Amino acid sequence: MFVLKIKELWRMLVDRWKISCFVIFLVFVIAIVFLMKADGLPEDLFVVKFKYLLMLGIIVFGLVLSVLCICAFEKKWRLEKIFIAFVIPVGLIMMAVFPVGRVPDEVFHFARAYGVAHGSLVSDLTESGAGGSYYSADVLAAVHWEKDLNYGMYRDNFAIFAYGDNEEVFNVYTNTSQYPFLAYLPQAIGIKIGEIFKLPVLGLALFGRLFNFLFWVLLMYYAIKLIPFKKMSVLLVMFMPMMLQESISLSVDPIINGTTFLLFSYCLNMRYSRKDFVNNKDRIILAVLCLIVSLCKMVYLPVCLTLFLIPEHMFKTKKRKYLEIGLLAFLVVALVGIWTVVAMRYQLRPGDGVSAIEQIGFVLESPLRTIKVLIRTIAENAYVYMENLVCGPMGWFDIPIDSICTMVMLCMLVMVCTMDNAGKKINNSVKTCMSVILLSTLALIFAAEYLTWTPVGSMEISGVQGRYFIPLLIPAFVIFNNRIKYDLSRIYKYMFLTVIFVDIYAIITIFYAHVI
Repeated sequence: MFVLKIKELWRMLVDRWKISCFVIFLVFVIAIVFLMKADGLPEDLFVVKFKYLLMLGIIVFGLVLSVLCICAFEKKWRLEKIFIAFVIPVGLIMMAVFPVGRVPDEVFHFARAYGVAHGSLVSDLTESGAGGSYYSADVLAAVHWEKDLNYGMYRDNFAIFAYGDNEEVFNVYTNTSQYPFLAYLPQAIGIKIGEIFKLPVLGLALFGRLFNFLFWVLLMYYAIKLIPFKKMSVLLVMFMPMMLQESISLSVDPIINGTTFLLFSYCLNMRYSRKDFVNNKDRIILAVLCLIVSLCKMVYLPVCLTLFLIPEHMFKTKKRKYLEIGLLAFLVVALVGIWTVVAMRYQLRPGDGVSAIEQIGFVLESPLRTIKVLIRTIAENAYVYMENLVCGPMGWFDIPIDSICTMVMLCMLVMVCTMDNAGKKINNSVKTCMSVILLSTLALIFAAEYLTWTPVGSMEISGVQGRYFIPLLIPAFVIFNNRIKYDLSRIYKYMFLTVIFVDIYAIITIFYAHVI
């Protein structure tokens, strides 16, 4: 039986010789890249001694993924099934090679998640406005974000435990104190389970990462399953290196990206694929998604406007639709307002020339200058935002990914945005709604960074990162749907394979960044 399966697989690969040659080419490129990176390291490193074995492992991994990809597309697997089959192995490998703390702000996210796991649902506050919690000093001693962190140092930190009579100190994590505890529930659950097994601090962090990642996978699985069109576009976005980097971390980005994607998918599904009435299950799911999206990062509050895409007939009457959405909006805005009052107590950058109140006064006094600052910021950083949106730089912006990878990913984003045909007529009202969501969210992102991270009177807005725009990709896909007439489905498998190999390249780069 096994021999017959092998023969059948071989026959399929021979028959599909074009895609097979494409796979061989990609594997060859990855092997060359691996050897080039390995040859630049000192010869006495244990990694270099096993470089050919590692190269063989990477080649085998790439070949196995490629064959599975070809089989999946040939057997016409549903795209959500393809997502599960590929994202888990790729994500777990990236999680393993990425030391805890090396994803931006991860050390502070871990500190906040650890506090939530131990009952600090709202962070404590010092007189100077710093947020944090009291627990063992050994917790943050085990997590490092420095650029020179290598696997030897990382391995040594696994000897640090946070149990027993360790002295408790006030651990500061002001920037993540502003997030509600909801954003850290998956990580906190993972940490508590890790404590049951008496794991070291980094073991707890990895369990937190794992549960955060699995929760993101669950949200994205249903996002792909429910969205009535542009499924391949969403699938490719989920495999962007930057998306994977955030999804395997302790950051709040996985829950934010997952809930925004699912909220878009759920509402579009109700508009285009369902004929029944809104039921209590729908009301609960939509309310929970809107609350998570708006509370975890208030700049994404406009995403909740997607509810207006649900047809009136699903509420039975127009009056009932606006009444239900209005009540939900009141609840969301009230909770966001309450949490805003709480979050404003924590000073992100005290004494560093940053003051939200003074910045607002500056804007009111010089509105035209503020507009010039915004235009200058976008003009000077547009490519940096796009680069950071898809694949780099990784880590704390100190692990550059080759520019060819950025260009490949950006080209594919443009292709799926303009050529991945929805197969349904998307009328102007839907595109208008998505445009309002897109523009208003962008405005809030820049406004938030201008008020909370930019010194008063600065000529450029600080703190904006391209990864903040990931939740806005679905509105962009809808707005620019089918601008170019081309059947993109013919090359889907080539595009997917390319993205997978870009991920493998990113993993290799991350690995070698922490060898020395």
